[in-house]
Amino acid sequence: EQRQLILEHVVQRQEELAKHAQEDWHSSGCKSISPYCPTTSKRIPHIFRACRLRSTDVVYDLGCGDGRILHMAAAELGCRCVGVEVDPTCLELAKQQARTALPNREHLCSWLLIDLLQLPTSFLTKGILEDGRAFPAPTVVVCYLTGHGLVQVAEYLHRAWQQGHFCIVTCHESLDTAIDSEAPLAIFDDTNRLRWPVSRKHAAWGVYVVPPFGTSVSDWEADQLPSV
Repeated sequence: EQRQLILEHVVQRQEELAKHAQEDWHSSGCKSISPYCPTTSKRIPHIFRACRLRSTDVVYDLGCGDGRILHMAAAELGCRCVGVEVDPTCLELAKQQARTALPNREHLCSWLLIDLLQLPTSFLTKGILEDGRAFPAPTVVVCYLTGHGLVQVAEYLHRAWQQGHFCIVTCHESLDTAIDSEAPLAIFDDTNRLRWPVSRKHAAWGVYVVPPFGTSVSDWEADQLPSV
């Protein structure tokens, strides 16, 4: 199913997407670090199980696309959700679908048109943007990005992760093995120079979790977390 989505949204549209390469605000444009391709609906429950999602969690999706992960988190668990996207068309679709799918819970979701590479550390540590807008700080950060995208945001994520209290969920690629396919010599890089601790308990579904800073993978997987 995911393969088909990649074919439909990326591979079979390469000529069309190339026309937007010089645009700033487009999923295939200058500011984008990963093409738009939605995750499969079958994977989302595994994402939730992997990060042990609860109603009290605040979920940020960096590169939210059509917002389907956040829609389900709000609809099924009542989570507070924040979607960040560089493509206004995707963001409008996320908003429209929220109005349809979340008639009584639309208020739980916020949508932001922002360049991921320009986000301040305070956004993930405290939920605060440079312009003063504030949101509840995240407890779960979702990054469904390509290897190139993960490498681009890795240092930012690592810095915020050490200061905040959230787990990081990646799909298809993991932070400790991600390779920047657009860098000619990336194959020779130390893919885990930041020493990410990664749980692969749900790897069969292409879901990987970095536990909150200070929590070991073994404790996370055993659900024996230290008191916060």
